[in-house]
Amino acid sequence: MWRQSARKVVSSLRRTYCDASYGNRVEMSVNQVNLVGRVGQNVELRGSDPANPKIATFSVVTNQSWTDKNGEWKTKADWHNILIGKPNLRDYVAQNLRKGDRVMIQGRISYDSYTNQEDRRITTTQIVAENLINFSKKHLQEEREQTDFSDQY
Repeated sequence: MWRQSARKVVSSLRRTYCDASYGNRVEMSVNQVNLVGRVGQNVELRGSDPANPKIATFSVVTNQSWTDKNGEWKTKADWHNILIGKPNLRDYVAQNLRKGDRVMIQGRISYDSYTNQEDRRITTTQIVAENLINFSKKHLQEEREQTDFSDQY
Protein backbone atom coordinates (compact mmCIF):
# COMPACT_ATOMS: atom_id res chain seq x y z
CA MET A 1 0.00 0.00 0.00
CA TRP A 2 2.82 2.43 0.83
CA ARG A 3 4.60 1.65 -2.43
CA GLN A 4 1.38 2.36 -4.31
CA SER A 5 1.01 5.71 -2.53
CA ALA A 6 4.58 6.64 -3.36
CA ARG A 7 3.95 5.83 -7.03
CA LYS A 8 0.91 8.12 -7.03
CA VAL A 9 2.95 10.99 -5.59
CA VAL A 10 5.79 10.48 -8.07
CA SER A 11 3.42 10.22 -11.03
CA SER A 12 1.70 13.41 -9.86
CA LEU A 13 5.06 15.16 -9.72
CA ARG A 14 5.82 13.93 -13.23
CA ARG A 15 2.45 15.27 -14.47
CA THR A 16 3.10 18.60 -12.75
CA TYR A 17 6.45 18.91 -14.49
CA CYS A 18 4.89 18.10 -17.89
CA ASP A 19 2.08 20.59 -17.36
CA ALA A 20 4.59 23.28 -16.45
CA SER A 21 6.47 22.70 -19.72
CA TYR A 22 3.32 23.67 -21.65
CA GLY A 23 3.19 27.04 -19.94
CA ASN A 24 0.50 26.08 -17.42
CA ARG A 25 2.04 26.81 -14.05
CA VAL A 26 0.75 23.97 -11.87
CA GLU A 27 1.92 23.76 -8.30
CA MET A 28 1.51 20.51 -6.44
CA SER A 29 1.18 20.15 -2.71
CA VAL A 30 0.91 17.07 -0.51
CA ASN A 31 -1.16 16.70 2.65
CA GLN A 32 -0.58 13.13 3.81
CA VAL A 33 -0.47 11.68 7.32
CA ASN A 34 0.48 8.13 8.31
CA LEU A 35 -0.09 7.01 11.90
CA VAL A 36 0.45 3.73 13.70
CA GLY A 37 -0.97 3.70 17.19
CA ARG A 38 -3.73 2.47 19.48
CA VAL A 39 -7.39 3.43 19.48
CA GLY A 40 -8.04 5.56 22.56
CA GLN A 41 -11.83 5.41 22.61
CA ASN A 42 -14.57 3.40 20.92
CA VAL A 43 -15.94 4.78 17.67
CA GLU A 44 -18.66 7.41 17.95
CA LEU A 45 -21.07 7.91 15.03
CA ARG A 46 -22.22 11.48 14.46
CA GLY A 47 -24.73 13.13 12.19
CA SER A 48 -28.08 14.84 12.11
CA ASP A 49 -29.89 11.55 11.48
CA PRO A 50 -29.02 8.81 14.04
CA ALA A 51 -30.22 6.12 11.63
CA ASN A 52 -27.85 7.38 8.93
CA PRO A 53 -24.77 8.99 10.53
CA LYS A 54 -22.47 11.05 8.33
CA ILE A 55 -19.15 10.58 10.14
CA ALA A 56 -17.33 8.33 12.58
CA THR A 57 -14.90 9.78 15.12
CA PHE A 58 -12.42 8.28 17.57
CA SER A 59 -8.99 9.04 18.97
CA VAL A 60 -5.64 7.37 18.38
CA VAL A 61 -2.60 7.66 20.62
CA THR A 62 0.96 7.48 19.29
CA ASN A 63 4.00 7.29 21.55
CA GLN A 64 7.45 8.77 21.16
CA SER A 65 10.26 7.39 23.32
CA TRP A 66 13.80 8.63 23.96
CA THR A 67 16.50 8.76 26.61
CA ASP A 68 17.20 12.10 28.26
CA LYS A 69 20.64 13.51 29.10
CA ASN A 70 20.62 11.53 32.39
CA GLY A 71 20.05 8.26 30.54
CA GLU A 72 16.45 7.95 31.77
CA TRP A 73 13.84 6.55 29.41
CA LYS A 74 11.10 9.09 28.57
CA THR A 75 7.85 8.63 26.69
CA LYS A 76 5.48 11.23 25.30
CA ALA A 77 1.97 10.39 24.13
CA ASP A 78 0.31 12.36 21.32
CA TRP A 79 -3.45 12.11 20.89
CA HIS A 80 -4.98 12.45 17.43
CA ASN A 81 -8.64 13.03 16.59
CA ILE A 82 -9.67 10.80 13.69
CA LEU A 83 -12.60 11.60 11.41
CA ILE A 84 -14.02 9.19 8.82
CA GLY A 85 -16.61 10.23 6.26
CA LYS A 86 -16.17 7.53 3.61
CA PRO A 87 -19.32 5.36 4.00
CA ASN A 88 -17.67 1.93 3.65
CA LEU A 89 -14.75 2.78 5.94
CA ARG A 90 -17.08 4.48 8.44
CA ASP A 91 -19.28 1.37 8.63
CA TYR A 92 -16.24 -0.93 8.95
CA VAL A 93 -14.73 0.97 11.89
CA ALA A 94 -18.11 1.30 13.61
CA GLN A 95 -18.50 -2.49 13.58
CA ASN A 96 -14.92 -3.67 14.03
CA LEU A 97 -12.78 -1.10 15.85
CA ARG A 98 -12.47 -1.17 19.64
CA LYS A 99 -10.55 0.79 22.26
CA GLY A 100 -7.01 -0.59 22.50
CA ASP A 101 -6.83 -1.93 18.94
CA ARG A 102 -3.56 -1.25 17.13
CA VAL A 103 -4.21 0.52 13.84
CA MET A 104 -2.47 2.13 10.91
CA ILE A 105 -4.22 5.16 9.47
CA GLN A 106 -3.46 6.91 6.22
CA GLY A 107 -5.17 10.23 5.60
CA ARG A 108 -4.79 13.98 5.60
CA ILE A 109 -4.65 16.64 8.29
CA SER A 110 -7.52 19.11 8.54
CA TYR A 111 -7.86 22.31 10.58
CA ASP A 112 -11.18 23.87 11.50
CA SER A 113 -12.10 26.78 13.74
CA TYR A 114 -15.24 28.05 15.41
CA THR A 115 -16.30 30.56 18.05
CA ASN A 116 -17.48 29.05 21.33
CA GLN A 117 -20.15 30.35 23.74
CA GLU A 118 -17.59 32.56 25.55
CA ASP A 119 -16.83 34.21 22.18
CA ARG A 120 -13.37 32.62 22.01
CA ARG A 121 -11.97 31.31 18.74
CA ILE A 122 -11.27 27.56 18.98
CA THR A 123 -9.09 25.76 16.43
CA THR A 124 -9.40 22.01 16.03
CA THR A 125 -7.11 19.58 14.28
CA GLN A 126 -8.18 16.20 13.01
CA ILE A 127 -6.93 13.48 10.73
CA VAL A 128 -9.38 12.69 7.93
CA ALA A 129 -8.79 8.98 7.37
CA GLU A 130 -8.75 7.60 3.83
CA ASN A 131 -7.44 4.11 4.66
CA LEU A 132 -7.21 2.09 7.85
CA ILE A 133 -5.70 -1.27 8.78
CA ASN A 134 -6.66 -2.92 12.07
CA PHE A 135 -3.71 -4.96 13.34
CA SER A 136 -5.62 -6.10 16.47
CA LYS A 137 -8.31 -8.44 15.29
CA LYS A 138 -8.41 -10.25 18.62
CA HIS A 139 -12.05 -9.39 19.36
CA LEU A 140 -13.08 -10.52 15.85
CA GLN A 141 -11.39 -13.88 16.42
CA GLU A 142 -13.15 -14.22 19.79
CA GLU A 143 -16.52 -13.54 18.12
CA ARG A 144 -15.82 -16.20 15.47
CA GLU A 145 -14.91 -18.74 18.14
CA GLN A 146 -18.14 -18.01 20.04
CA THR A 147 -20.33 -18.36 16.93
CA ASP A 148 -21.80 -21.82 16.36
CA PHE A 149 -21.62 -22.69 12.66
CA SER A 150 -22.69 -26.34 13.10
CA ASP A 151 -26.27 -25.82 11.89
CA GLN A 152 -25.26 -24.02 8.67
CA TYR A 153 -24.54 -27.22 6.73
